[in-house]
Amino acid sequence: MGSDRTVERRRFLVVLDAGQGDVWAFVDAESGDQIARRYPELRVYAKRPPHVSSERYAALLSADARKFGDIDDDDFWLFKALRSGRPTK
Repeated sequence: MGSDRTVERRRFLVVLDAGQGDVWAFVDAESGDQIARRYPELRVYAKRPPHVSSERYAALLSADARKFGDIDDDDFWLFKALRSGRPTK
């Protein structure tokens, strides 16, 4: 018998240190750990980081739609960029 239980996803701020400035995006996932396991290059925040002002965080949230992705969307630009920089096995 299958389960109809669905896990609610939350929105997380993710940040990549790109060397010449941070690259940020928002990712919907079941947990921050889910993101960190798949993409250990990212810092994951469940809420506004203390070093980001409320005004800046609000501005990030109102950014264009390309800054928002889902953990299961392999075509999300940030995930594609991260995978392209990883060594192949």
